[in-house]
Amino acid sequence: MLISSCTDDQKVTLSGKVVNYTEHGVISATVELLSGSSVEATVQTDEQGNYELKVKEGSYTLRAVASGYNETTESIDLTVNTEKNITLYGSATLSGRILNSQTGQGVANAEIKLNRQTDSKDLIAVYEIVVITDYQGYFTINYCPVGVLVGVIQAPDFLSRPITWTSTTGSITIGDVTVVAPVAEGEIRIVLSWGENPTDLDSHLTGPTSSETRFHCYYANRNVGVAMLDVDDVTSYGPETITITQLNNGSYRYSVHNYSDQTMDGGLGIYQSPTLVEVYNHTGLIYSFTAPAFSLGSGNTWRVFEFQVANGTITQFTPINTYVYASSSGDTDIFKSVDKKDVKMSDIDF
Repeated sequence: MLISSCTDDQKVTLSGKVVNYTEHGVISATVELLSGSSVEATVQTDEQGNYELKVKEGSYTLRAVASGYNETTESIDLTVNTEKNITLYGSATLSGRILNSQTGQGVANAEIKLNRQTDSKDLIAVYEIVVITDYQGYFTINYCPVGVLVGVIQAPDFLSRPITWTSTTGSITIGDVTVVAPVAEGEIRIVLSWGENPTDLDSHLTGPTSSETRFHCYYANRNVGVAMLDVDDVTSYGPETITITQLNNGSYRYSVHNYSDQTMDGGLGIYQSPTLVEVYNHTGLIYSFTAPAFSLGSGNTWRVFEFQVANGTITQFTPINTYVYASSSGDTDIFKSVDKKDVKMSDIDF
């Protein structure tokens, strides 16, 4: 913590903490004591929001401000050492919901921890904005500072999720945010999320079974033995989650189909949403994809990636990131990862 300099005639100390509406310390807030328009003492708060100023006895204007927050001022008479906490308020309200990747249901008691992003710091060990979700997974951050906010979502039995949100004056709806349950060793989890529109995007995974046939895992065929569509969301945001429980040798392909707009321009909704695909293994997040730019007439399906498996291990992972047209959700020729309808393992190039 930086402390203002003092001279022999400075007799009293003003100290305390600058906090926000969540009652956590505001980092790098500027606290000043003014006599008229003259700044008599100034200091920046530390990582817990603490401050300390030394001045001679007298009447002052106490001013506190921090990036993203509204300035606050008040009159104060200092004749003895004084402790005073200061609350700063932002002009934004952020709300949303934290969802379980495996059920699509709200996650209770998840912690959303945030800091303001400034030129001098990004993430640090101490967070100045902390809220906890209710029993349905909903949260609201009242009097939130405006600007870029960086932090994490943490919940028991889920992987920590880094987040970057931007708040502006007024009410901001973050929407649904997914936290992902850990993946067992030897499994792969693919999580699709998007915005309010389109209302219904679908995950499609094709790959090999143990009997040298091909599976197509999607909403009409959710359990294919070696993979499961855990969640099929039809009301915006997602998640849609596919977990591969057994990696058979062969070729896999993952695609996102715009069920809400199956025209040749359906991919525009995928791009504009924006749409996010994340891939996890037992170590955590290993790949992340955002929908590429769309050219009109390019199709209704985002072909995201393919990967090859040999001896139960992914030997090659290839981003595709292109749009194609599927005539329907059952258009296996578009969703499958090879150009033969009845492929055998001997036909697949590793």
